[in-house]
Parts: sequence; structure tokens; C-alpha cells
Amino acid sequence: MNRTEQRERVFKLIFESISNKLTLNDLKTIMSDHNLNEHFIEKSMENFYKHYESISENISKVISLSSLDKAGKVDKSLIILGVNEMTYMKTPSSIVINEVVELAKKYSKKDSYKFINSILGQIYKINNE
Repeated sequence: MNRTEQRERVFKLIFESISNKLTLNDLKTIMSDHNLNEHFIEKSMENFYKHYESISENISKVISLSSLDKAGKVDKSLIILGVNEMTYMKTPSSIVINEVVELAKKYSKKDSYKFINSILGQIYKINNE
């Protein structure tokens, strides 16, 4: 599985976690059941749980969390994926933003990718000033 496919799996796991209020142990079981044992996926999910509050704080610098909730679980999951990976996986931001925008085009509403791109771009600028 290449990195783009792994990132898509992480997005789906984050979405499932948010939608069903799963614990890390729940997700580890799901990952095991589906043979999702790649290091990138495991590390991404561990960071998502470990740093969820910090990720939320980063996002709230740009948009209120209530507004993010109104945007929907798909968009919220994609933004969390992007912030998590830019901040804790140390993947270059340009790659993360591009890949997350492509996932938004595939999974979200028609023009949501523009909203997601804007949010991630603003977070990148704030964190790199």
C-alpha cells in the first residue's frame, strides 16, 4: 500500500473514530481485523489520539470548533488528518495539503475542498510564522 492509500485509510479511521466515538483500542482492533499494520497508519492514529486536544486547539485558531462541526464529519476528519500529519508526522505541508484536498474532492461535497484547503493553509501559516 503506497502512502496515498495509507493516508486515505487514516482518513477513514479518523472519520470512523469521530462518528462512533471509538477508543484507540477499538481502532487497533479494526486495524488488526483489516490488516492495516503499516507503520504510517499506526503512528498516525496514535498521534491522532495522543494529540487530539492540541490538534483541536490548532484548528480553533482558524475556525471555531462549532463551525467545524457544522461543516460535517467528512470535512472535520480531513482537516484533522491534515493538521495531525503536518504537525506530528512531519510530512511536508505542501504534500499533506495537496493529498487532503484530493481526498476532499473524492469524499466531500462539491466545493468543500476549497474550504479545507483554506483552513489547512491558514494553519500552516500560523504554525510557521
